[in-house]
Amino acid sequence: MEHTTANYPGLDKFLDNEPSCVLSLPIDDAGTVHIAAMVYYHTAKPLQFYFVTDRSTEKCKLLVHKANLPAAVVVGAVPNTQFSLQMRGHVSVISPEGHDKKVAAFYRKYGGKENVDLADPKNVLLEFTPNWARVTDYSKGYDRALLDISGAK
Repeated sequence: MEHTTANYPGLDKFLDNEPSCVLSLPIDDAGTVHIAAMVYYHTAKPLQFYFVTDRSTEKCKLLVHKANLPAAVVVGAVPNTQFSLQMRGHVSVISPEGHDKKVAAFYRKYGGKENVDLADPKNVLLEFTPNWARVTDYSKGYDRALLDISGAK
């Protein structure tokens, strides 16, 4: 049975308050994987995550040549957390144009623009769109369920 985030009161607030996640994606055609801790901003409907990073980083090695890549994201990977959210999907570089509110929310969560200012051409905006998501609710023991993310594009 698939659930929505509404089945888990507090999940959206948890995602708003959780400072970072782990992003994993391939960095070469041989399938070598890079894993990075990232500050993120997310939207609930559709469920998407946004990151700002330097285009010369490992995670952008293939993204500068390919429209999107398979990726995985985990939020809540620390002890004594209320939830853990594991997701698979794809990540792509997107233009920040038209995403002003998302970018501003990212800067608030990040704590400013230092090192991640999108006005600097060395930086890019990444968008992660999950096509599979599983939540673990530790307040209900070890309750795990797939999330219905059919609203994702």
